[in-house]
Amino acid sequence: MKIIKTKILGFHCYNHSKNSGYDKLAYFGNSEYFNADTWRISRINFDSPLRWIFNIAFEITSIIKSRNVNLVHFIYPELHFLFAPFFINKRVVKVGTLHLDLEWIKNVKSQRYRGIKLFLKRIRYKSLSKLDGIIVLSKDTLQDTKILFPNSEVVYIPHGIIDNSYYFRPINQIDSIDILIVGSNYRDINFIQGLLEKCLNESKNWKFHYIGANREIKSILSGFSNLKICPFLCEEEYLEKLANAHLLLLPLTFATANNALLEAYSVGTQVLVSDILGVKDYLISTSKTFRNINEAFILIENMCSKEIEDINRIKIQTLQEGKKFHWKQIATLTSNFYMDLIQRIKV
Repeated sequence: MKIIKTKILGFHCYNHSKNSGYDKLAYFGNSEYFNADTWRISRINFDSPLRWIFNIAFEITSIIKSRNVNLVHFIYPELHFLFAPFFINKRVVKVGTLHLDLEWIKNVKSQRYRGIKLFLKRIRYKSLSKLDGIIVLSKDTLQDTKILFPNSEVVYIPHGIIDNSYYFRPINQIDSIDILIVGSNYRDINFIQGLLEKCLNESKNWKFHYIGANREIKSILSGFSNLKICPFLCEEEYLEKLANAHLLLLPLTFATANNALLEAYSVGTQVLVSDILGVKDYLISTSKTFRNINEAFILIENMCSKEIEDINRIKIQTLQEGKKFHWKQIATLTSNFYMDLIQRIKV
């Protein structure tokens, strides 16, 4: 029987928890994993012109690492693709996972960019078009992706998380209500401001804690007495704080998946998240969604006024239902997609 060799090529976005890293996908899916985080230049900011040094180095490495395998899987191709797919052997099946908003591709097709920016975006789009398979992280982007990449096999496979149940903590007493906010990307800061103001006006004794706020968010929210902006936390400290929170609040403007949401499930913390399409596939029975400040306020009141027994029952239910997003299950779905592509293309 022929041995199928698959390799995952990627890097870890430094503002994301390592618990949700794609090395877990490789581990549970019996794939090799090349991690560009071992490079010093991997820490270069994504907005910096120097990031092109990393991109070019990663593309060259991708071509080299794609030798002697049947399939190669790029984790963040829309962040680095330039020329690699054009130089990888045609017999190697190429797969990519798309994370970002597809609007930039639509802008390329309508020529809304100009000059060198249009040129580079076009190259990236043509490189993505060379992929044999594309994985999207939410069903709402599935149809648009199929239209933009008609020659690729496009499927939805959710993002994953490891089992963090070790950090699970039942609540023994309620001295205060601790609500956690996590992350900076696509966060609805106007909503957070409005909610904090409403809580102060209503004299609610709710304590909000913000983890992972960037400099801009810190400057906007630093004056609120009911918000504590937390310093950098290591992985263990972050998960402990998340596990001890009554609630994770996620005011989002866009999402294809959300690491913080899955991390909350993995430690048994209930989630309150914006009612947007990108999170629909990640909701479980204990998750609650809101469309405006008043809805969120009422939901927080209802969720935090429960008896300790009910709160702990919800925490256990959250922990159990969240297991469907564990990397072991996601790796099985991904491996099946690999095999379907390899058999179809007859590598």
